[in-house]
Parts: sequence; structure tokens; C-alpha cells
Amino acid sequence: DLIVTIAPIAPSRLHGICDAAKAPSMAYYKHQLEQWAANGNEIDFFSFNYNLAEETLPFSQVRIIGLDMPYYHKLGVKGFRDAPAARDMCFSAPSDFLKMKMMWNVGLDWKKEVERFCRLAYGKGWKEMYDYWLFVAQKQADGGDEAGAFFGIANLYYEDDVDRMKDWMEDAEDAAERPEEKERVRVAAYCVRQLENYLAFKEAYCDYDFAEVRKAYDRMVETANNTRTNGY
Repeated sequence: DLIVTIAPIAPSRLHGICDAAKAPSMAYYKHQLEQWAANGNEIDFFSFNYNLAEETLPFSQVRIIGLDMPYYHKLGVKGFRDAPAARDMCFSAPSDFLKMKMMWNVGLDWKKEVERFCRLAYGKGWKEMYDYWLFVAQKQADGGDEAGAFFGIANLYYEDDVDRMKDWMEDAEDAAERPEEKERVRVAAYCVRQLENYLAFKEAYCDYDFAEVRKAYDRMVETANNTRTNGY
């Protein structure tokens, strides 16, 4: 028997199989995967569908994992492996938690598990962080851009979104009581700060204001150099 290892690196990092109706690249991927399964091949899944932009800007796989893993299970996928993400806790912490939980019980309610993670990780700041992670997941689901990387971010988020996310982060850090809980909020907030810098960079670039482009670029580099992105 042929064992097929699937490691999807699709054009769209923002969508999963659950979005096949709106994301053509995922519709094609879904069709191919179903053909492999229909031919009786054993399938091993290697979760690797994010790139460098997602290590820097708001991004979450919680919805994709929560909705796609039951589909993989239904197809008869035999194994589910993950790419190491220890240095990427700024975006991957809740999705890593969810993956581990659903590997043992694929029938779990993904939103309840994300809530559980937030309660464990952020203490009394859990609600704001829960709202943040679900907001990011829904933004991605609603996005129509499949360019991946940084190209579609400026069409997905706007200044009002940044203000909303910053408020969540500030309120969550204030509400959290333990130092490690506050640190985990700050780790996640890194992506929001970089989004603010990137949107300023993109706006200045499109306006041909290269002095401001350089300032925004310098802020991005300074933020990256002076921020811890792994709070565990």
C-alpha cells in the first residue's frame, strides 16, 4: 500500500478545507485529497501551512484546525503531525493547544477548547484574548485574498481593526493577575504592534513617501529585535 504524506503549502494561508466554497486553491486541494482517499491510499497529514508573514502578523489556525481535523478523520487520515512552532507562540499557542487536544478527541468543540486555553493561559484576561483569537480567525475566513504572505494583509485589516485589537490586549494585560499571564498577552500583542507598523509602511509605500517608509521599516525592525515572541 502507498502511504501518502500530505504537507499542504497552499497559495492561501488564510483558509482551510472548510473554506473550499470561497477559496479556489482549497477547493482544488480538497478534490485531490478526496481522490487519494477514494483510491484506498493511507494518508498521513503534516500540518505546515503557514509562512513567514504569519510569524509576524495576526494569524490563527484555530478555526481551520477545528473544522478541518474532523474532515481529515472522516477521510481516514492515519496520522497528524505538526511543524515545530515553539518560537512562534505569538500566533500559534492556541492552535497548538487545540491540535493536541483534537488529536486525542476529534469530536471536541473547537471554540470551547480555545476558551479553555485562554482561561489557562491568560487568567482573568481570558475573555479579551478569546475575542481576539476568534476575531482573527473570522477575519481570515471572510477574506477573499489568496495571495498569501504579506500581500493581502493590507486588504484584510484596517486601522480600526488595529485599535480594536490593541484595546483587547491592553484590557487583557490589565485583567491578568500573574506575571506569566501578562507576559503571554504581551507575546500575542507583538503581532498587533507589527500589524500597525506594517500598515503604516504599506500606506507610505503606496504614497511614494519613502522617508515615512523608512521610519515604519525601522519601527518594524526595532519591534522585532526588542520583543520576545515565545512567552512559555
